[in-house]
Amino acid sequence: MSFLRNFKNNKLLTWDYLAEVAGVHVIPVFMVFFFFFLLFIKKRIYAPKFLWFFVILLCHGIIMSCFTGYNLDKCFQQVILLFLVLYGSIQIYNYCKRSALQWFVIYFNMALLLSILGIFQFVISIVFHYNIFPYTLDFYPITPAERLHSIFIEPGSIAAFLTPAFSVVILCDNFFNKKKWKSVIILLTTILTFSTTAYFMLVIVLIIRFYNFFKKVSIVFFIFLGIAITYVSAYKYKPDTRSDNIAKEISDMLMKFSDTSNAFSSKLTPHDFERLNLSSYATMTNYWVANHAPYRIIGTGIGTHQQNYEALYKSNFEMYGLNKEEGYSLFNRLFSEFGFLGLFIYFLFLYKMFNKNNIVSISLLLFIIGYLIRGGHYSLYCTALFHVLYYMNKKGNISSQQLLNSL
Repeated sequence: MSFLRNFKNNKLLTWDYLAEVAGVHVIPVFMVFFFFFLLFIKKRIYAPKFLWFFVILLCHGIIMSCFTGYNLDKCFQQVILLFLVLYGSIQIYNYCKRSALQWFVIYFNMALLLSILGIFQFVISIVFHYNIFPYTLDFYPITPAERLHSIFIEPGSIAAFLTPAFSVVILCDNFFNKKKWKSVIILLTTILTFSTTAYFMLVIVLIIRFYNFFKKVSIVFFIFLGIAITYVSAYKYKPDTRSDNIAKEISDMLMKFSDTSNAFSSKLTPHDFERLNLSSYATMTNYWVANHAPYRIIGTGIGTHQQNYEALYKSNFEMYGLNKEEGYSLFNRLFSEFGFLGLFIYFLFLYKMFNKNNIVSISLLLFIIGYLIRGGHYSLYCTALFHVLYYMNKKGNISSQQLLNSL
């Protein structure tokens, strides 16, 4: 198959993507070996000025620890991890001398391969009630669920990873007509994850795709949207012995929308969030912690969100501490650890690097938007790499036709 030949012709890129999706432990080890290769065999390093970024992160964390009294272990761990994954991605990008378009083509083919595995896993799970991928590639147990998760730790993880892929499927003119089977596989995989964030991002992408149409029917559209939100808010899942697992996943997803929106609209505490579904509980509790953490202007330093969580919120709730390490969303974690100033710098970066004439840039921005909503790991599942590619796409135009021809 053509996409498998593409992997063979771009071995280092392929290994990089495989390491990225293999799990949280594989990618730093992979980068250590690559740094060893560069320093001791090739005797060179790329973009040395970027090292100042990590010096600033470390100094900020150390200084803020003097004010907060927080332990510095997590600060050092996160700086080292981010250095390996983010700076390592910069090294691989420069060493390979492949264009941003070529990087994206390899990504799309990897997304296609993992989607095929995911559909196979989902069918086996539904028919035989057996999970053929009970562990990630680094042997971390996968969250039990009769939803499509492929080799990822949970359905939401592959849904986030697929965001740039389903974005180009929808946004590129004639993509579906010319690449039918690839489009069907990517879209079907995304839908079968039953991920709330993925569905939300699908709606965003569709609105962008049919923006001109929505402008013409804006009044009707917003009336329909209001009715839909009202219905979702009123909808509750009622246990029924005849209800199948897919119906329950859909109803749970609708409840997440309802619970999260209600929580945002009220002045509640984490103890109130304990009555919500677990996803909404994790989202709102981590946001509450980020919003009430000390030093909201400049944050408390990299790796400190967990300490903010434990200092501000204590409970005997059975699921206490859910996703407290990474904040359950990139927005929560950035806000907690770097404050308003950090968020401003980050959003300024997104604005300055955005290239509206580049379909890859658009698709990567959509991934970042989705990750700001759900996903707080700095290094997991291509998060750092996608930011590097987003930066590399700030110059040069990649049209829908160019991308279509390359795939």
